[in-house]
Amino acid sequence: MRHPTLVAPTAVLTIVLAGCASDGGNQAASSSESSSGTSGPTNVAELTAPLNDPEGTRVGNAIFTDTVNGTQVRVEASGLPPGFHGMHLHEVGVCEPNSADPSDPSQTGNFLSAGPHLGSADGPHPQHTGDLPTLEVNARGFGSTSSLMRVENLEDLLKGDGTSLIIHADPDNLAHIPPRYPPGGPDQETQKAGDSGARIACGVLGH
Repeated sequence: MRHPTLVAPTAVLTIVLAGCASDGGNQAASSSESSSGTSGPTNVAELTAPLNDPEGTRVGNAIFTDTVNGTQVRVEASGLPPGFHGMHLHEVGVCEPNSADPSDPSQTGNFLSAGPHLGSADGPHPQHTGDLPTLEVNARGFGSTSSLMRVENLEDLLKGDGTSLIIHADPDNLAHIPPRYPPGGPDQETQKAGDSGARIACGVLGH
């Protein structure tokens, strides 16, 4: 006596498995297309710089982001004296209290080892690459600002000795002093840093 051959169920099973494999392939392709789509950037480069005062107390944070419009910096700070404070990127990525100025070791002070403004060799202040808008701090000691920078990409800020962001004690006059005030126009010190005074907060990019 012959036993019936189970051809139809086997065929059905084969079709079902083939369908599952096809669906899986389609889902994988769909997922791949979705992840590689051109609707927008999937990985936005970002750096942070925790801001500390000379005693090591955290007073704020700076976030640097590559955007479609350029490199953006966002700064939030608290516990600072009310008023306007100069703010710049400096050429060396260190934040050392009571340190020496690399260009003149006889001069010491808080965060001086961070060196001059980034791009200071390219021209007078406020044309430096590291020149940023002034930070305004309200009566409660809080200040925030967001702006685009002259830096083309964040990788440049990590090269060499790195980069630091420093907040100063005084306003930055941006060297916009009418020639009628001092003889001969702005002096060398003003063009160097905008008369923004002592360095009261510092953060190293990428830390």
